[in-house]
Amino acid sequence: MNLTKTTLSAAILSTGLAFSGFSEAALEKRIDGMWYDTDLNVTWLDMTATGKTWDEAAEWASTLNHAGFEGWRLPTVKPVNGTDFQYGVEFEGINYETADGSTDWGWNITSPNSELSHLFYATLGNVAEFDQDGFLTDNSGLSNTGPFKNLQAGVYWTGTEFFLNTEDFAWTFQTDFGLQTEDLKSWQNLSIAVRDGDFAPVPVPAAVWFMISGLIGLVGMRKKAAA
Repeated sequence: MNLTKTTLSAAILSTGLAFSGFSEAALEKRIDGMWYDTDLNVTWLDMTATGKTWDEAAEWASTLNHAGFEGWRLPTVKPVNGTDFQYGVEFEGINYETADGSTDWGWNITSPNSELSHLFYATLGNVAEFDQDGFLTDNSGLSNTGPFKNLQAGVYWTGTEFFLNTEDFAWTFQTDFGLQTEDLKSWQNLSIAVRDGDFAPVPVPAAVWFMISGLIGLVGMRKKAAA
């Protein structure tokens, strides 16, 4: 049997992939529909709640107990520039969304300060309704859900109140257009839960270790025979 180091490496790699599950860029599989995001250091729960006001969504997430884990919340939004929120650009007294990701109200926001937008663009690789120059794009929206089976096209709540009117509005992210904007808290939208930090990785089954050990043993036997 001509088992080279290259063959061994390929076998080990393919075996690991077969048991590690799907991994989209920074996402690592955990248990029961949970995915660890190595970029944001949060764990996403593949579950979408529908038809909830902002208060209802926040309560749903904060009281969630999934697979014995608590401490869930709605995704957050922080200023893209790291200091203060930028409400689009003003033209003749009217504010407009930006398409280049430079403000907090607009498309193509890849900053990790916006957890849902970062997931949509940087991690899952989706396309905005407008490109960074402001031109309409093809194949925009939630065309790639990655490992998420329950992520939907629509308006998702974030857990952050809208800075211009914290009493009535909260930040949202529209996965059907890739737009970060705001909605009245009384509207009913979609919700997804996220949790800070990581859980223990999914252990590799003992059978896989036996297989890898066997492959290493075969290499050792081949070296002995060659000697």
